[in-house]
Amino acid sequence: MPRQRWADISQRITDRAIRDSQIRDATVVHCYWPLLDKRELDTRPLIRALLDANKRVALPVVTNFESVASDTPAPEPRMHQIELEPTTVLLPNQWNVWEPAGGQQVPFDAIDLVIVPGLCADAQGYRVGYGKGYYDELLKLTDATSLCLLPTYALTESIPHEAHDAPLDIILTESRRLTPHR
Repeated sequence: MPRQRWADISQRITDRAIRDSQIRDATVVHCYWPLLDKRELDTRPLIRALLDANKRVALPVVTNFESVASDTPAPEPRMHQIELEPTTVLLPNQWNVWEPAGGQQVPFDAIDLVIVPGLCADAQGYRVGYGKGYYDELLKLTDATSLCLLPTYALTESIPHEAHDAPLDIILTESRRLTPHR
């Protein structure tokens, strides 16, 4: 897909997300910084809109890069979240994911909404990410609503899933809002 077409789709989804009631009503939002080179949705305008609306925004920080067997939970969370402040410095981790270099940790129970990255998802709320299970673990540690921003073409009929996979509560595209388990 041409870069400009991708940017237009990303902007349309972001505009829709900013107007979504779940995002509007949240006070503490966990959001990912986009991997633009991998064509993840550009969440930076959404993050800016959240901060402008005086919401607390937390970005993920990976604390343990080791893979965990899918049937064995990690002994402790492998990812936590740091509150994004105007002075926060972002640095790339070993996967070139930009993370806060320091700051105030946000407890799992303080989060209202988790914006989850994804490559595709199905109508049952299962998604494909990059396969490390960090977000599945996070979603099991919080009662926060999970929301994934995806282009319509990334919706598929069915995605194989296992017991450790955490389904999404909301999938938001440029034209649809799906609530698989509500």
